[in-house]
Amino acid sequence: LPPLGFENDELEALVLGLREVSAIADPALAKAAESALTKITDEIRRAWDVPIELLPMSDDRCSTVVTVTEPGPDGAAVTTIDGGGALSTVRIAGGSGAGMRLEGFRLQNGNGSPVGLVTGAGGGGVLVVSSDIEIVGCVIADCNAGTAATLNQGGGVGAFVGATVRIVDSTIEGCTADRGGGVYGLDATLEIERTTIRDNGILFFSFDGGGARIENGSLTMLDCEVLDNRGFSGAGVDVENSTAHFERTLFRGNTEDLGAVRGGAINGSGTVRECEFIDNRAQFGGALHGAFDVEASTFIGNRFDAFEASFGGAIYSTSAGTVVRDSTFDGNSCWGQGGAVHGGTLENCIVRNNIAFIDTAAFEDGLGGGLYQCDATDCLIEGNEAFGAVAFLDAHGGGAFGGTLTRCVVVGNTAQEGAGTAGSTLVNCTVWGNEGGGVTGNVTATSCLVWDNAPYQLGDDGSGLPTAEWSNVQGGASGATNIDEDPLVWGPESRDLRLRAGSPCIDAGDPAAMDPDGSRADIG
Repeated sequence: LPPLGFENDELEALVLGLREVSAIADPALAKAAESALTKITDEIRRAWDVPIELLPMSDDRCSTVVTVTEPGPDGAAVTTIDGGGALSTVRIAGGSGAGMRLEGFRLQNGNGSPVGLVTGAGGGGVLVVSSDIEIVGCVIADCNAGTAATLNQGGGVGAFVGATVRIVDSTIEGCTADRGGGVYGLDATLEIERTTIRDNGILFFSFDGGGARIENGSLTMLDCEVLDNRGFSGAGVDVENSTAHFERTLFRGNTEDLGAVRGGAINGSGTVRECEFIDNRAQFGGALHGAFDVEASTFIGNRFDAFEASFGGAIYSTSAGTVVRDSTFDGNSCWGQGGAVHGGTLENCIVRNNIAFIDTAAFEDGLGGGLYQCDATDCLIEGNEAFGAVAFLDAHGGGAFGGTLTRCVVVGNTAQEGAGTAGSTLVNCTVWGNEGGGVTGNVTATSCLVWDNAPYQLGDDGSGLPTAEWSNVQGGASGATNIDEDPLVWGPESRDLRLRAGSPCIDAGDPAAMDPDGSRADIG
């Protein structure tokens, strides 16, 4: 305690004595004792340059521990705890109850401690074992999960075996681990809110969760930023055998130096609400890889930079249970299949300006500039491209390849063949103004408007011509239920393809099908 330089036992005597006085003295003297105690503990916080350990009150060492309950006077900007590269900067263990709070510190240069209950070391910044704590207004920086020969987990924060950790209004940056460079939870509950997790990474190429990783537990992220983290799978967040919920969170620039393999932003599963995914990169799912329930989210510029086969510029679905609703995909790309989305179901989404490139190095076709093997309903699929012109490779399905499209508008896409759709079953769709053909494949188009595509409306890609039923096809199509009449749309030049009053397509679709308003299905 500058400038007097008290020894630790002298400080302990002072603190204990002042606490005793504040508890039993008259009000004036008690107030003075509390004021003195505040000054002493504030100075202790400023002077700390070694790790601290928080223990339950039942621990027989508790009398030697300074309990931190309030932030430093100027917060993390001036109040630093430096781990000295030795052990975890802060260790919380032994079943501490709810209510413990660490607030207003910069924790740096920690090196994870042995966890004890599991193999390896962890929690370079904060190690929490079988305890509960809230971390508020802290900066956890430049910490490492440990140097044990086995796994080192949680460079910034490591939570283990029944721990509950809530992180609020904090920053975790520049931390590293084998798993969970920023934050790691094993059999734990992680609640992260209004926190930035950035520039964290894994130590070896084959490990996961550059920003965060949760195993056998639960993770909630609200109003967070996950930026520029590096990892093999889940460069932003990796979820394994856990429940996860992400809301109003920005994921940007997460990848591995050579490109993450699975899920540049998130790998695994979870619910996603009102999130943004921008410029994340991975070979399978530039933003998401796994099985997700997504609503009201935006995916922009996600991709895989390396010149080798990749799939799902924004999303690669590993399960038919993946559902995306009310979301936008713009400017995503891959070298292979699914410029925006590879697999899963979409409802009321906009899929625009995405690209699936032919990959000549891996001999991979470029299929589905927008969607690959997806089921889509009430979606706008516009301006996507299956790109490439190589004799022995295909660039098919500029808008969509495979799957089933229902009540979708497929407009202004380009491809070598099937610029609108290739191999997709169509119901009540409008396929208009696509360059490289309208619809190809041995599929059925029911109650569809297929118009103004070049050089053909229905084409044979080698598997046979599409079968049209109850449809309006420019130039005609075989089958007595089809027509070839001006559809009378509002604005073909502006791509306003709504039907005007008097259109021959109104109530002219499959009589066995109904529109959402209960009337007979329209064409288109």
